[in-house]
Amino acid sequence: MQKGNFIQRALQFAESKGFYMILSLCVMAIGVSTYVLFFTAPREVAVDGELINQQATQPKAGVSNPVTDLEIPTEKPTQPKVTEKPTQPKQQVQAEAPAQITVQESKPAARTEPPANAVQVSGVAQVKTPVFTYPVRESQVVREYSGETLVFDPTMGDWRTHGGTDFACDEGDAVLAVLDGVVVEIYEDAMMGHCLRIDHGARLESLYCGVLPQDGLKAGSTVAAGQTIGRAGNNVLAESAQECHVHLEMTDEGIPVDPLSVLK
Repeated sequence: MQKGNFIQRALQFAESKGFYMILSLCVMAIGVSTYVLFFTAPREVAVDGELINQQATQPKAGVSNPVTDLEIPTEKPTQPKVTEKPTQPKQQVQAEAPAQITVQESKPAARTEPPANAVQVSGVAQVKTPVFTYPVRESQVVREYSGETLVFDPTMGDWRTHGGTDFACDEGDAVLAVLDGVVVEIYEDAMMGHCLRIDHGARLESLYCGVLPQDGLKAGSTVAAGQTIGRAGNNVLAESAQECHVHLEMTDEGIPVDPLSVLK
């Protein structure tokens, strides 16, 4: 009695729940098939028309660091081109030609013109030694060149420099050129009287003050050492307290120098 009731109840349950049971079984079947298909079968991927087995890329159990996916190149690597290095041309060693010995003909030395002050003696040019002389013959120095040193001036009554050398003479005595040269200028100064400047070359000049110029002497005239260039005039107003004298100044390259250092 009880057995019959169980069977009836089972049949009634199957009739009412049979659709759901069948649906559940189908779902279970699909799940099992999917697991088998995706997790057990090897996977193949098509790359450039070829199937690549991906099962090797699946990490194995027990391996902590999975193997990374392999990068499959899409193009085949091209072989690098090997360029040949140009070979260096062999240098041709040429035998050195023997040194040529040239013999230069000796030429006679060029003739040079003798200096202006040269004198012909027996056909040989000899240089004339410069001759210096005092501006007044047998004269005494009454006042020396002081340079930058201050000396007492008897005319002005003060201490000042004296830029020349005073040679004692009498009024009208002949005044001589101390060295060969050319007259540069003749003029009259209010304080220094009649003045005459001569260029002796090599930038050496002499200035004579208190001298009346010789007749016919002018700028550009050539004079010789010891030649009379004028007469003592005793007309130097800036030194009028002194006796009659000739005031002589000299410059070397424009710089005042002691006349006695040149006339020695």
